[in-house]
Amino acid sequence: MASKSPIRYVDYWILASGKVGRLIDLTGQTFGRLTVSHRVPGKGSGRSARFACRCVCGKDHDASGAALRNGLVRSCGCLAKDAAWRHGLTRHPLYHCWYNMIDRCYDKTNAQWDGYGGRGITVCDEWRGSAGLARFVADMGERPAEHSIDRIDNDGHYHKDNCRWSTRKEQQRNMRRSRIITHGGRSGNIYDWGKWLGISPGTIAYRLKMGRPLAVALSSDKFSRYGEKRSCQRLIEAEAL
Repeated sequence: MASKSPIRYVDYWILASGKVGRLIDLTGQTFGRLTVSHRVPGKGSGRSARFACRCVCGKDHDASGAALRNGLVRSCGCLAKDAAWRHGLTRHPLYHCWYNMIDRCYDKTNAQWDGYGGRGITVCDEWRGSAGLARFVADMGERPAEHSIDRIDNDGHYHKDNCRWSTRKEQQRNMRRSRIITHGGRSGNIYDWGKWLGISPGTIAYRLKMGRPLAVALSSDKFSRYGEKRSCQRLIEAEAL
């Protein structure tokens, strides 16, 4: 079993009780967002001795050893500012989007659980926790009108590189249940085929639902719904020749 590093002391003083007080060297230790670099010479003595620290935000900050060890000082002041900013984000337009994203991945009582958390879909650590909303907003940016969060790889997780803002139509094209149709050396869903053929995706979906052969379902011929059966029969006969 590895032994703990010995405590180093950098100063001694006599207490009123006659006992010897010892100042622990905090160099290299981290307290919240602060990492101690060295003791500040000539500033304070005993428990009020001050230490120079570097905050994760990049700023330098001095604090007494007692305040650091007791958790009274945890940053240069940026922690409180960030907390205030996060609190304000609860009224941010993206709050409900962010909250619902996490809820459907981790709350088994969520109505959408089966399609998300139930399939093993998760949200990256950076977008979770107390700072998750702020990071989500910073990574994704403002949401365009009529857009919502969408995963590029529908079987992948929620993280910056796999998410984008998409319209409802774009998301439908990316849905897990979208059928990929391969015909004539080309592959795509009904939205892709509709674009290539210049016909409505709904027309292709209807033809497939009615059991039409692919050659018929993917025909660029346009005819009325009432003449569908007769027109499709002619196409089937022509395909058989």
